[in-house]
Amino acid sequence: MAKVVPLEEADASKKQRIGFIRGMISVPDDFDTIITDEIEEMFSDGKQFSE
Repeated sequence: MAKVVPLEEADASKKQRIGFIRGMISVPDDFDTIITDEIEEMFSDGKQFSE
């Protein structure tokens, strides 16, 4: 039997993950509609599946 424990105590301040890249990137306002035409074409023209 073995007990697995960390070798060093983790800093409580290092655990923050939400917002860790804030200010480093920018997301355009139309992020959710950037490739709408391409997605619609993939699902509507039927060319991606052969019968």
